[in-house]
Amino acid sequence: TSRGLGAACSAPELAPRLELICILARCAGLVHAGEFERAAQAYREAAALASADDLPARVDAWRMASYCHERAGHDDLAWAAGQMGLTSADDLDPELRRHSTLPFLGAALISLAERTHPNEVVKLEVRMVGLMGTRAWRPS
Repeated sequence: TSRGLGAACSAPELAPRLELICILARCAGLVHAGEFERAAQAYREAAALASADDLPARVDAWRMASYCHERAGHDDLAWAAGQMGLTSADDLDPELRRHSTLPFLGAALISLAERTHPNEVVKLEVRMVGLMGTRAWRPS
């Protein structure tokens, strides 16, 4: 009912989650419009807002910030955002990792590393195996 929705929307504990949802919607629009620099900043904002209770959202926001920075031609910022995503994934429950976008972050970082940080490729592969618990961690 609308009364129930109104009560849910006014619940103070839901305010950060609703704000995160709004930021992520804005991010999607910015990506769709090709505004990658603005989208990267918005995804960074989303990552900062995602609570410890929503680590998958934090990992994904860092993944998308990395993607947007790379698309905007800022490989150094893409690398840094991707590393923040991996750091966030350290705190993610192993079961949640398997159902998150972490493998996509890992694959994108390895691709970026092949171009910009070739000495980091093997380290990234080892880290992803450790995070995912299997050598077959790459997305299909």
